[in-house]
Amino acid sequence: MNHTLYISCLLLFLLLPSSVLILRYFKKRLISWWLILLIIPIFSWVMINGVVYFYYEYLSDVISQYGDNCPPELMDEWGADGAKRVVALYFGWVYGILYSLPWLMLYALAIGVRSLIFGRRNKVSTNINPSEVQRSYV
Repeated sequence: MNHTLYISCLLLFLLLPSSVLILRYFKKRLISWWLILLIIPIFSWVMINGVVYFYYEYLSDVISQYGDNCPPELMDEWGADGAKRVVALYFGWVYGILYSLPWLMLYALAIGVRSLIFGRRNKVSTNINPSEVQRSYV
């Protein structure tokens, strides 16, 4: 179960920036930039902490299955976390921002291509033909 939760948190972390930006691309009024700047760091922090927590819980499940015959490499991996838990706790949101940067570049590229293909939708024409303008005076 811990392995499934570990993989689920990892997949949700990997899908978060792309799904938020795809939602912004198609439904611009639904999600604003300030909301994106809140969603990505907060949910990234939650998912990264979930990844680290469930990974070490998964390792402890594997160790308990071995019983007394546990390989020393596995015990070393479980015991020496290298402060991964502390880094995830304090700086888990940074992973989300750094991981979002390539997705933001792809989003900007997609917006640029869309504006080249379709042009600006609310383009105001400044070329007015005087013969087409009706004048009505009372």
